[in-house]
Amino acid sequence: MLPFTGTASMQLHIEEISRCVARGAHAVVLLDRAGWHTTPKLRLPRNVSLIFLPSRAPERNRPFKTRQTVFLPGVLVLSA
Repeated sequence: MLPFTGTASMQLHIEEISRCVARGAHAVVLLDRAGWHTTPKLRLPRNVSLIFLPSRAPERNRPFKTRQTVFLPGVLVLSA
């Protein structure tokens, strides 16, 4: 857990996810459209993809008490 949010912390988070993905698998991270999630300054590893929630989806953009993880064959889906 980092004491701040922003592009640098998001980059660290993505890199950590990438390190934890098994060889040959791919991680898909579901995110809202916060500025540090959508900035073109992020460098995405080849084994990580970001999917953004629609801008007007308040029912889907709610805080989670814990990170939700869904496992699919060869894909790790994280909801941040």
